[in-house]
Amino acid sequence: MLKKVFLTMALMTATLGVFSTGAVLGQKADQESSSIKLQNGQLYFDSKLIRSGFSVYQNNFVFLYFYVPSRGLYTVSDKEFSGALQAGKFEGKTLSFEIDQNQVLLESSSRMLQADNRAWVKHDPDFKLPTKTVVLGYGSSIDAPYKWPEQWAQRKNNGK
Repeated sequence: MLKKVFLTMALMTATLGVFSTGAVLGQKADQESSSIKLQNGQLYFDSKLIRSGFSVYQNNFVFLYFYVPSRGLYTVSDKEFSGALQAGKFEGKTLSFEIDQNQVLLESSSRMLQADNRAWVKHDPDFKLPTKTVVLGYGSSIDAPYKWPEQWAQRKNNGK
């Protein structure tokens, strides 16, 4: 099981690099991007730890995505974007928000953003992936996670 979880995280990290270049069509944040530093991340839903031990370093932070089985896809930014609600805040070492009656807390062992800021969140409860584990990613396109199932199928067909 650990191998499968690691493979899922490695796959998403590898494929998300494509999206951070802006090569994918879709909405992109209009404002200047900031950087995000998330070390030894811990993700909580309704006070229950559901994922830990991950890190994200991105100089051009636009979107952070996380898929939670049975809860859907959450797209988060420190800038306003289409379809998002101002649902929480980045504050020091934490990102916290509440949306669709879900309380979400993401903790880091280091400060996430250079300055505290609002958190804009879009939730897609109908989004599904063929995995039972939490998937995290980042990129500059709001559409990036919707390409993940296709990428998984291609990698599976290519034997990777």
